[in-house]
Order: sequence, then structure tokens, then C-alpha cells
Amino acid sequence: MFDSFTPLAAVQVGDLSIGRLCRRKTIAAVNGSLPGPVLRVREGDSVIVHVINDSPYDLTVHWHGVIQFRNAWADGPDYITQFPILTGNKYTHRFNVTIKEYFGDMLIFHIYE
Repeated sequence: MFDSFTPLAAVQVGDLSIGRLCRRKTIAAVNGSLPGPVLRVREGDSVIVHVINDSPYDLTVHWHGVIQFRNAWADGPDYITQFPILTGNKYTHRFNVTIKEYFGDMLIFHIYE
């Protein structure tokens, strides 16, 4: 089905307590860090990312720099383009990488809570 290399990643979203200016705050972090992991892909790659939601919040993943041909339902804010990944559940993103020109070679993802 796909002619190019298929990067495969698993990302786990959970809480991370950070301290700043003598205060602590809990944030959503990917694989225990903020920013999350680097996913290295090339234009033309097909990508499979397993998202595990261990945070107390329902969430979605948004991919900047990728045109979502034929799978726009899996990219964006909850209840607009997709249902959120409920706490304790998993979701697998599958898409082909088509980089938008104004992002150059950069693909950025972030979590919506």
C-alpha cells in the first residue's frame, strides 16, 4: 500500500509536575517531557503513531506542517474534526507526510485538552 518507509511511534500523554518561580504546576506531557519526542519523517513517508492517553483529560493530537489528504478527521480539536481520545484509551494516527511549503522540513504536533 505504501511505497516509502513507515515511521512507527508510540506516544504516551500523562501529567508532569513542573516547578517554576517557587510554584508547581501540572501539565500534560508527551512521554514524560515537554516538549515531547522528536519524530523524524520525510516527505512521502507514511506515519503510524499510537497515542496512549494516561492523562486525566480527554485529548486530541494536532499535526502542524502536514496536509491531511483523505484523513482530515484525525487532525484537530475535539468534536470538530474528531472525537477526543478518552482518558485511559488509545488511538492510532495513520497519515502520509506531505509537508506544507511554509513549514519547510518541520512537522510539529501538540495536544489539545
